[in-house]
Formats: sequence, structure tokens, C-alpha cells
Amino acid sequence: MANAQTLITISHDKDLANDLRVKYMTQIASAEIEAAMLENLFAAFGVGARNGLIVVDMNNGDQGTASGTITLSGVNTVGDTVLLNGVTLTAVASGATGAQFNVGATATIQAANLVLGINGCAIPLVSGTVVASSITGIVTLTASISGQVGNAITTAKGVDAGSVMTVSGARLAGGSAPTASNPLTYRFGV
Repeated sequence: MANAQTLITISHDKDLANDLRVKYMTQIASAEIEAAMLENLFAAFGVGARNGLIVVDMNNGDQGTASGTITLSGVNTVGDTVLLNGVTLTAVASGATGAQFNVGATATIQAANLVLGINGCAIPLVSGTVVASSITGIVTLTASISGQVGNAITTAKGVDAGSVMTVSGARLAGGSAPTASNPLTYRFGV
């Protein structure tokens, strides 16, 4: 499921730019404080204390999500590797931890074990970047974030002693930009 996005663009005079630079271009301790400061800015526009233009551009989350597959025609051999977004995941006999996955008895079990290895990997280039699922020997990799950014996630088989893995492509594919929306424009004193 894709998330909807809202882009808010604020146009204003130069005096306000200096104020905003001081307030927003420095590290503030909490998101709550930053949200309250933005709320105050919008309130200032609303009561006429500041002049500006606010453009709100929303999409309905209809952007495509990148995905790819790893198809297993058999079981991996200990030491076989899969590369996902530059991280090497290695097949082990049992007790997989970190960037490892257990060898399975069938292609279906092997795919399920690879899914466990991918989804359990805590390395940031994998964790929170891609989600894996499997059915009958096919592992489906889906970008965690919708849009074109998912097309940059790389996939490859590394060592494949038994030639049992086929990767759908060098990168995930199908991530697309959202369709254009009709932005709403609000004018305050301009």
C-alpha cells in the first residue's frame, strides 16, 4: 500500500526568510517544538500578520512500488550468497544470524528461509529498505518506500554453487512517480 504525500511550499518576503532561517535552519530539540513553530507561522498568515503564498500539492499515493524476484529452482549450498542493496547475505547450514539465511530442504523452504534472512537483517541498507515474501520457491522483494527511489535498490546473486537462483534484474523495478494533482493555492496579503 502506497502512502499519500503532501508537499507544502511557502513563498514569503525576505524579512520572513531571515526569521525562518534562524528558526528552522538550526537543529531544534524536538519535532513538537518545530510543529508548534510552523503552526504559529500559519496562524500569522491567517490573521494577516505576515504576507505569503502557500501551495499545497497532494497525491493520493498512487505511485508504483519497486519490486523484483529471486527464483529458486532448488536448495542453496552452504556459502552461497545473495547481494541485496550492496549487503551480502550468506547461506549457512543452520543457526542463521545477522546477514545469513539457513539452507532449506526444498526450494519452497529455501525461499522461506531467505525471506527470514532478508527481513531479519538489521543492516540499514536492507532493514527498512526492502521487505521480502515468498511462495513456492519465489522470493518477492518489495521496496519499503513507494516511488522511483525503490528502483535504486540493487539485487544480485553472488556465489551460486548449484546454479539454483535466478534474479529478476540488477535493480528492483516498477517504482514510479505519483500522478500529477491539482495544487491548492492560498494567498495571504499578496
